Amino acid sequence: MIYLLGIDHQVQHQKQTQVSMVFAFYLSRKIKELNIKFVGEEWFQDLLKENEVTTTVTQDVATKHKINHRFCDPNRDERRSIGWFSKNDDDKRERFWLEKIEDKTGENILFVCGADHLESFSTLLSGSGLRCEVLPKRFDIITYLKSENKD
Repeated sequence: MIYLLGIDHQVQHQKQTQVSMVFAFYLSRKIKELNIKFVGEEWFQDLLKENEVTTTVTQDVATKHKINHRFCDPNRDERRSIGWFSKNDDDKRERFWLEKIEDKTGENILFVCGADHLESFSTLLSGSGLRCEVLPKRFDIITYLKSENKD
């Protein structure tokens, strides 16, 4: 089973924010509850340096639980090779993600991606004969901040 978790990308690297800490706790809990054996993430290695971090929250949690983690987003060279040039053409990008996790589809997978990909990526996975479930909780910094500022 592939479990999809939608996020605002800032929670992946802004580790000191309250929402990122809650995200890490939630990931830990889901890894245990769902018997997750592999974590995939919409991210690529060069983004670590660009965001001035050495790891992502997702990567840290996977390491803590001693399970495999993989960045699945195409880097700039891979984007050119698959012909993905536009934010409006996520089909090629999401197919790339599927290729990156295909060798793990016999295991329980938790895949972390931008919340705007949940519907289209779950459709691709299902259409490829894979069982998937979108987790109901999403981690969006703006929504979280609005909820924290209510009187």
